[in-house]
This record gives sequence, structure tokens and C-alpha cells, in this order.
Amino acid sequence: MIKYQEDVYFDINGLHKIKFPISGEGCPLKLELLKAEDKLVDFGIKTVGADVTKYVNVQNNSKRAITLSFDLDDQKENYEKYFLRYDPQKELTIKPRERKQITINFAPKTRLHQFNLILSYKIVDNGEIRKFCGVTGSCHGIDLKYIQDQINFGPVTVNSKLTKKFNVSNIGDIPARFLWDLTYCKKVFSVRPKKGVIPSHEDFIFDVTFHPYVVKSEKVKIIKGDKEEIREEIQEIRFDKVKCVI
Repeated sequence: MIKYQEDVYFDINGLHKIKFPISGEGCPLKLELLKAEDKLVDFGIKTVGADVTKYVNVQNNSKRAITLSFDLDDQKENYEKYFLRYDPQKELTIKPRERKQITINFAPKTRLHQFNLILSYKIVDNGEIRKFCGVTGSCHGIDLKYIQDQINFGPVTVNSKLTKKFNVSNIGDIPARFLWDLTYCKKVFSVRPKKGVIPSHEDFIFDVTFHPYVVKSEKVKIIKGDKEEIREEIQEIRFDKVKCVI
């Protein structure tokens, strides 16, 4: 802290001088975190759909008020890429010895690799940009992939059965629990296992069995010239969007 003191003299027509003392004090801006551990805000590993808020308390240890802003070029947009939000987003004035709370929210909607960001602010009075804290975290989630989107059994004799394999890959970061809902098709289709867990980064094979117990047919009218005949055609047994609860 530096104190300044000077005397300024005004000369009036060379006949009279007036002395004006001028003094001031150079005051460093001291915006300090109340907790040293808040230098790095660590959200850890969260899952998709989480909504976590961290609070960082600061105090103005300067002799004068500080007006700051987190509204820096591209900072807000960059944070939004990682589903992060900080408040306040407008200018904030902190009086001497006053404390304020800054919030940082993390609400991931998709999987995210580990990120390490810097949250900076600008001192409005002089335009100086300073680091506020670091922010880190990641988001793990389930990501299931399968090659085929349908299983075609073709013709199968009534009261017999045919089993085919259905391969699913969990390329996500966490195990995926599953439960097949076959309520509306269980009379002709079954899946094994019906419930269980697909480990992360592994393939899992399901046995899907088609066991028709009745022939589903429909009478169709066919016209050939002047003749008309009725034929019975076998209908395809088909179920779209079979549900599996993850």
C-alpha cells in the first residue's frame, strides 16, 4: 500500500501563490476465497441427469469496493458446452470486508470426459482479468449399441420354436441394468435372460425365441377375370418397439 502526497501551487498574476495539498493512497484489490480448497471446484464423477450446485464464498479485503464481472468473451458459451452455469452473470459489487457467494451448477445431459476449466472475472474499474477458481468434473452414463434393429425369424412351424442371438454392447462407463417388458408378446416371443446387468465396455448376448402356438390367417378375396375366389393367407406375426427398461 503506497500513500501519495504532493503540493500544487497556483500562481495568480505573479503576485500571489495558493498552495493546494493533494494526497491519496494506492489500494491493492484483494478479493480472497474464504476456503483455500475452493481454488478448485471438483464435481467428481456424476451421471446423466444429475443436478449439483457448489458454492464459493469470497471476501473483499480491500479498503474500497470492488466491482467485478464474469461476463468474459466466450466464457459463458464454453461453460454451457459442459452443462455448467455460474451466478451472478451480471456485474457484482462487493464492499470492503463484505462477503459474497458465487454459485456454480453442473447439470449434465450427456456423457462427458474429464474437463478442467478456469473461471475468470474482470475488474470493471481497470479491465484487469483475474482467475477466480478452477472447475473440474466428468459425467458417466450408459450407452448401448446394437447392430440389428430387428430380428427376422421367417417361417416357423406351429408348436415348435426357433432361437436367435441378439447382441448388445455397453460402450458406456457404468453397468446397465435391464428388464424386458414382454407383456403383450410373451405368448409367441421370449427373451433370456429377462433381467440382469450388462457390464460397462462389454458385449452381452440375448437369446430371443419365437414359439408360435397358432397360425394367424386372414381371408382374402381374389378376382381373376369374371371369377372370384376366397383364399386364406397366413399373416406375419410382428411386434414393433418391444420394450426393455434400462
